Amino acid sequence: NNSVKAIYKDSLNNMWFWTVDGVSKFDGSTWTNYSQTLGTLTGSQVFNIYEESWKVIVVTESYFNQK
Repeated sequence: NNSVKAIYKDSLNNMWFWTVDGVSKFDGSTWTNYSQTLGTLTGSQVFNIYEESWKVIVVTESYFNQK
């Protein structure tokens, strides 16, 4: 989805884009998409993205998804 709600840059310089449909990660050359539809997120609504102990945490209404 092209509607970006927020952007997060992690400690490895990956860019995370929070969209209406889920989360997309860009590592400088490759895009990886995460969503409930793809089966890679446990919820459909993303509430927050942050990093803890070298893992990016995507918070949905259902779970803390570690990527």
